[in-house]
Amino acid sequence: MATICSGTVAGTATSLPSYTRPVNKFLGIPFAEPPIRFKGPEPVAPWHRVYDAFKHKPSFIQQFNYSEEQRNQSIEWYNTPPPPERGNCLNLNVFAAAPISKL
Repeated sequence: MATICSGTVAGTATSLPSYTRPVNKFLGIPFAEPPIRFKGPEPVAPWHRVYDAFKHKPSFIQQFNYSEEQRNQSIEWYNTPPPPERGNCLNLNVFAAAPISKL
């Protein structure tokens, strides 16, 4: 779990290809309210329960505009499985190295 200014989020530990340490991942954390056309983003309202950040939330249409090798690696690491696509979502996926356990 992690605490941010909007509240507490629960994530999970996982492993990534070619990375030796476990990684904590928090998926679909909202960072702003759904957008209103031609207006700037509004801060997300705080939540009072633990936010479930275990799975991907809807995202904007994904476009990868770089070499095929980099594209495939990005899809494997961050877009598997691809989330449902919508135009009204402002959220983040956060990956952070897990702390090293004491022996």
